[in-house]
Amino acid sequence: MEGNAPHGDDKAGLSEPETQTSTTLLIFTKYPTPGFAKTRLIPLLGPDGAAQVSRAMTERICRAARRFRQQAQEQGNGLSPRDIHVRVCYVVRETDLTSNGSAKHEIMKQWLGQDLEYVEQRGESLGERLRQAFADVEERSDQIIVVGSDIPGVSVEILTEACSAISHMADVVLGPAADGGYYLLGLRRSSFDLDLFTDISWSTEKVLEQTVSRIEKHSKILHRLETLVDIDRPEDYPVWIELQKSESESAARR
Repeated sequence: MEGNAPHGDDKAGLSEPETQTSTTLLIFTKYPTPGFAKTRLIPLLGPDGAAQVSRAMTERICRAARRFRQQAQEQGNGLSPRDIHVRVCYVVRETDLTSNGSAKHEIMKQWLGQDLEYVEQRGESLGERLRQAFADVEERSDQIIVVGSDIPGVSVEILTEACSAISHMADVVLGPAADGGYYLLGLRRSSFDLDLFTDISWSTEKVLEQTVSRIEKHSKILHRLETLVDIDRPEDYPVWIELQKSESESAARR
C-alpha cells in the first residue's frame, strides 16, 4: 500500500470510561517461512533474511501485547490479564507441517508461547479474513483491536491509547500507516456491526481513506493514532534498522 494518510484531527474527546469486561487483541501474522514471509523484502535481504525480519517483528508485537496485558493489572484500571485476550491469527503453509509433523496451532505455540490464543486465518481476501476474525470473538468482547505484525512502532503506549479511547468515547480507533493503509483498527461493541471490510481496495493507498469515509458515513466517533511505517518494502527497511539501533543504544545506557 502506498500514499499518504488523510489529514485532520479526529481525536475523540475524553469522558468517564464505561464499565468494560473484555478486550480482545488480534495479531495478524504469517509463520516466517523463507520465501513465504515478507516476500517484497526478498530482493534486498534474500528469503532467509526476509523471514528473519518477519519473525523478529512478530515476536516484538507479541511482547508488547503481553506487557499491555500485564500493565492493565498493575495499573489497577479495572482490567486483569483475564480480561484481555491476545489472539494470534496466523497463516501456516502445509509444507511447514510436513517438516516437523505438528499441527498448525502447535507450530505457532512452539514459536510464540503457550499463553496466547491461536486461530488460523480464514477467507480469500484480507477483508474476509478480518471480518471472520472479528466475528469469532464478538460475543465475548466489549472491544476488539486488530494489529498487523509488520509495524515495529506499535508499542504498549499505542495499544493502551487505543483501548482507552474506546473505553471513553470513540466508536472506532485507526492507526494510519504511512503507505495509505492502517496498522491498527479498534471497535467498541456498539460498532461491531459496521461493515469496514467490504468494497475496500485492499493493498492500495486508498485503504485508509475508504475506511475513514465509511466511518464518517455512519457518523461514528473516530480516534486516530499516530502514523507509523510498516516494514514491507526495501525502502522501509532503514526504519527497522534505525529502531533496532536506537533500542540497542538505550539498553546499553541502562
